Amino acid sequence: MQRRTDIGDAAESEKPQEIPSVVFRFHLILPLAVGGNSRLFLARYRVDVSSPYLNAMRLSNRFYFHVICSRSDEKLDICGAASKLAQTEGGKTCPRKKFYTLESRMAQKNSASIRSSMVRFDSGIAAFWALPKAKTKRPAVILLHERYGVVQHTKDLTLKLAQAGYIGLAPDLFSRFQGDRKALTRGDVRVELRDDEVLKDLGEAIDYLKKRSAVDASRIGIVGVCQTGRHAVLLAAHRTDVSACVVFYGAAGGKEWGTDEFKQEPLEALIDNLSSPLLGIFGEADHVISIDDVLKFRGCLERSKKGYHIRIYRDAPHGWLNDTMPGRYRKEAARDAWGLMLAYLKKTFGGGWDRDRLHWAFESDISTSYDFTKNVRLE
Repeated sequence: MQRRTDIGDAAESEKPQEIPSVVFRFHLILPLAVGGNSRLFLARYRVDVSSPYLNAMRLSNRFYFHVICSRSDEKLDICGAASKLAQTEGGKTCPRKKFYTLESRMAQKNSASIRSSMVRFDSGIAAFWALPKAKTKRPAVILLHERYGVVQHTKDLTLKLAQAGYIGLAPDLFSRFQGDRKALTRGDVRVELRDDEVLKDLGEAIDYLKKRSAVDASRIGIVGVCQTGRHAVLLAAHRTDVSACVVFYGAAGGKEWGTDEFKQEPLEALIDNLSSPLLGIFGEADHVISIDDVLKFRGCLERSKKGYHIRIYRDAPHGWLNDTMPGRYRKEAARDAWGLMLAYLKKTFGGGWDRDRLHWAFESDISTSYDFTKNVRLE
């Protein structure tokens, strides 16, 4: 394939993009029965819905939203969108210029020490990457996107990895898709991924990382989320230079156990060839992956004598890590799971996981009357 021009080779870039350090806030008051436009607004701008329910009664049938915009370049966009929304929904906005709380000062401090940019591999595949300011080489984590592609949520997670001290890289596995990208981002269309093509793309991602002077090439991990959970396992099964493998509510769903033109190897065979211990994070209320699926996944790991740590979160639906989807997002579970993942990465990258011993950990909080058929898709 013809080589394309690199649009930001961060470690060697003369002017890497800095993460905007301004946390912009304002208040938005909307009618209690918000319409479709309101829901789209809340999802797009990641509205903190932890307080509206508390304040709704005080404001008599109105929600009092505290909106946080963490990117300064969205400031005008979000203000304009909020004003237009308020006019159509019968609400109002109360903009506030920059004011800093402890939270915003911490965000400013963290952002100042992180660089991020879009980059391209030799084949032309685009990727978002973020790296912390560090004097020594850092471990790297390849973060695989959900079915929506490399959207803002994917970038947010990549930045969080950098805030934790890791170099994060999120490649676009949908680079071959020639259809409607906006429809893809909305979830109106789905792109199926071929195992062989994903292996090629992720191999290129690893090669890209190994060429960066800031990366400790001996410590590279992979995180798969939802649709790409399988592909985290796929890479760790085919490469011996992957030190950590994390799956967020993926890989174990019913259809994942079969083979076809896209899934060219049985999941059992991939698990049997895993080169690293696995962290699996699932939810009780997932409508895609049942508890029986998770138990089957666990059984395969044990039969193959692979180290693992699996945790099932109470009442967590599919996609509960995604804070841009208010119906799915579970703040406490997401915070705990992220901490669990960071602890796992620290242990595996730091040599704390003895590869000569089998470490199995299974944690669950599920109802005795659990019924998978009652789990539904949430937005």
